[in-house]
Amino acid sequence: MATPFAAFPNLRIVWTPLGTITDLREGVQEAGTPILIEAFAKGEGRTEELTGGIRAGALVVTGFITRYATMGAGQTILTAASAFSWTDTGLRPPGLLPGADGTAFFGYVQNLPTITAGAERGRLRFTQIGQDFGVGGIGALVRAQTGDKFKGLMGTVS
Repeated sequence: MATPFAAFPNLRIVWTPLGTITDLREGVQEAGTPILIEAFAKGEGRTEELTGGIRAGALVVTGFITRYATMGAGQTILTAASAFSWTDTGLRPPGLLPGADGTAFFGYVQNLPTITAGAERGRLRFTQIGQDFGVGGIGALVRAQTGDKFKGLMGTVS
C-alpha cells in the first residue's frame, strides 16, 4: 500500500548494498545490485563551515521513504519512474541502515529525465532511519501509514 507521501517524491537516492563474499581468505564483499529509493523530503538548512570566506556545508534532509526498486542495466538516478518495478510500502529496503550512503538527486522527480531549475545532486548519508516510536506497537501503525522516516546529510555539487 502506498503512503500518503507517494504522490510527492522529490528525492532519489541510489544505494548499493554489500553483496556476497567472493573470496573467503580476503573476506572481500562485492557490491550488490543498486537500489533506487524515492522519498518525500525537505531540507532543514545546512551544516555551516566557513572555508576561505565561502560558506559551505551539507544540506540536512529529513523525510519519508515512499518506494524503492532494483536498478537494471542502463538505468540511472535520472531514469523515468515508469521504467522501474517499484515496491511501494514506504518501508526501507532490507539492509538499509544508518550510515549507508549513495548518490542523490533532490528536485522535481516527476519530471525526470528532464532536470528542472533548482535541483541539486550530490551524495546523501543516512544518519537516522526509523520512527520516533520504534518499530513495534504504535510505531508499527505509524510506519504502515507514513513509511520509514529518515534524516540525512547531503553534500551537493549543484
